[in-house]
Amino acid sequence: MIRKNIYNWHRKLSIIIAFPVLIWAISGFIHPIMTNIRPHIATQQQPQTIIDTSLLKVPLDVALKENSIDVFYNCRIIELNNHLYYQIKKSVNAIPVYFSTLDGKQLQNGDTLYAIYLANHFASDKKLDVESISYITDFTDDYNNINKLLPVYRVCFKRKDGISIYVDTQQSRFSFATNNTRSILTRAFTLLHTWSWLGNLTLLKIIIMTLLMLFTFINGVVGLYIFFTTKSKNKKDNKLLKRRRNHRFTAVFASLFILFFSFSGCVHTLAKLRKDDRGKVIASQNISRNEGSVDIKKIQQLINLPIHDISFVKMNGQAYLRVAIVNNDKSNGNDLMKQMREDAPKIFFIDLSTYSILQNGEEIYAGYLANNYLHQNIQSSETVEITAFDDDYDFADKVLPVWKIKNNSATLYVETSTAKLRKASSAIGKFDDYSFAFFHKHEFMMFAGKSAKDISTMFWVAAQIVMIVFGLVLYFNRKKKSSVKK
Repeated sequence: MIRKNIYNWHRKLSIIIAFPVLIWAISGFIHPIMTNIRPHIATQQQPQTIIDTSLLKVPLDVALKENSIDVFYNCRIIELNNHLYYQIKKSVNAIPVYFSTLDGKQLQNGDTLYAIYLANHFASDKKLDVESISYITDFTDDYNNINKLLPVYRVCFKRKDGISIYVDTQQSRFSFATNNTRSILTRAFTLLHTWSWLGNLTLLKIIIMTLLMLFTFINGVVGLYIFFTTKSKNKKDNKLLKRRRNHRFTAVFASLFILFFSFSGCVHTLAKLRKDDRGKVIASQNISRNEGSVDIKKIQQLINLPIHDISFVKMNGQAYLRVAIVNNDKSNGNDLMKQMREDAPKIFFIDLSTYSILQNGEEIYAGYLANNYLHQNIQSSETVEITAFDDDYDFADKVLPVWKIKNNSATLYVETSTAKLRKASSAIGKFDDYSFAFFHKHEFMMFAGKSAKDISTMFWVAAQIVMIVFGLVLYFNRKKKSSVKK
């Protein structure tokens, strides 16, 4: 009687979860294909602009005064079509405006023009015609939250493959590239796997997905119990028994991984209930026009190296200029997905009150940002620059380089170039990261390379599809046989 009840519950649970799990499995099979079908682009490396101080005819403070700007959030110097411009953010969430370093005049639609310039730089060695451009402030089905960077511009080019490049103008960097084929696969994945049609992880969506994965896990355990406590009858002429045997052996073959997938998926979904501050600006700042009176020539003489980028930092009430040096070691064809690392930039912090170099400025600033986020003022037990993905900060975290700051209460990863939090890791978060990486994404196969990991994922997902199909065939044939008897 008890065994019969177990059989009945197994069948009922199987029908409840069959189609959702089948959809997850099919979309899971799509994912490795999607990540490998990428449009061809020229480079992922940002333009290596060398700031020529002889072209800074109008000082920054003068350009600000002429355009009636008394206070600003930050400023960079960028190159656009062989001209240098001051890229000014008036406030933390403002779209940057651009002023010529030659005459101080504003470049109309400067951020849009710069986005097109960057997208073309990443996409091709030759100039491409633009079909459309849009400013993206929220994640979409085409540009989902795995990409991490916001806001970005989406620049669509008139190319046969329908290529679109997503760029971050505020850091002059590449974010994502897609085309017609990849866009279809991405949309299919978000619809089938993350159920975007239910909304952006609403509470209802989390409850439904968690229950289904919990049922899947329980049903997997019950299925194993049935397999190891019963024997399969072997009558060659009985088609129903033959189908049962097929289902039994495909199920036990795939069961371990369906337990892995359902458990890690359940943990990962529940983890979404935690507050996620990734991408949050940790330290806001107001730089006065007087503080913007910077002698770039003097700074270049002080450093005595070609300057690639500048930005302003306010730390403990003191203004600093964060100066990035041209990195000649960067590979022009660097592919973050393949190399899984980024070259560490050479950064100098210049105290603008004394025009002196702050030693270990990046490390000090990283600690300052961490304390700002935690609303504490404590010494960290570890502060280290992260330039390669590892088990704690993996490819899903997207952004490199970052600084890891560890203390007794948390481990933070902050991006000093933007003053943004990129990850806050706790014991629960680490458990989610590890279980999802190893049980869901098969990171245990990374020792053999990404291709081996993808093949492993696709193989075991395919095994689950076969198991579900055999189970459904068995169920509906049984139903058909029962209705005929009636």
